[in-house]
Formats: sequence, C-alpha cells, structure tokens
Amino acid sequence: MAFISGHAPYLTCFMKLETFDAAYDISTFLTSRFDEFCKQRPRLFQNTPQMWPASEDLAALAERSNGLFIFAATVVSFILNDTGSPQDKLQQVLNSHLGLDPLYAQVLSNANRDDAFTKVLSAIIYLKRQLSITDLAKLLDLTSE
Repeated sequence: MAFISGHAPYLTCFMKLETFDAAYDISTFLTSRFDEFCKQRPRLFQNTPQMWPASEDLAALAERSNGLFIFAATVVSFILNDTGSPQDKLQQVLNSHLGLDPLYAQVLSNANRDDAFTKVLSAIIYLKRQLSITDLAKLLDLTSE
C-alpha cells in the first residue's frame, strides 16, 4: 500500500516483467563492461585490429542472454577473469549451446580445482539450505576470504 499513497505514483512506473524486453539493457551492460575492461588492459588488445568484442559478437551474447541478466553477468565474469585469454573464452561462449546450464558447465570446467573448490561445491550441492559464506567456511574449516 505504501506505493499507492504519497509521491510514489509520480516517481515510479509499473511494467510487466513477463513482456519487458531487456535486450537493450543487456547489450548496454555488456558493452559497458567490455569497454571498461579494454581500457583497463589495453596491452591485451594492442594486436586486435578492431573493437573488441566485435559488435556482432556483442549482439550474439545479448541474444543468448534471452533477457536474463544472470546469463550476461556470468558470461562477463567468465570471460574477464584473470585466467586464460579473454578472446578465447569469448569464442568458447559463442560456440557453446544456448542456456544457463551449458554456460555454468563451461565456467565450472574452467575453474581452478583445488581442495577448497571441491569441498565448497560438494557442500553447496548436498546442503538442504543455503549457508552464508562465513557459516560455510566454518562448516568446512576454511577461511572466509
């Protein structure tokens, strides 16, 4: 009821999320994150002949996101983390199947698999309820860094 009274009707708008097309917003997000990354690490792209990623690659990523920001955010995190070539990872994503499951499988297959990784992933899979990072670290006798 708080949104109906007062100033809220003048400051907010209602939209049906079922019919909202987030493609433009996702494309803007992807462009912004990749541009920022390229500016921070210009040496990685000094031999790249064009803007990276190419506009058609950005469009393909936005389309693959299918309106889901979690897909776009996961793709960006995967491609821009500090392991491996961002260009190679972009191609891996573009050549993979559509959807979150194949993306998560790809991210997990490229993750550093130390003992802590295996413990944490196993605990997350087996626990009936989600724990905080601190509680999960205590359970597994790990530091919460």
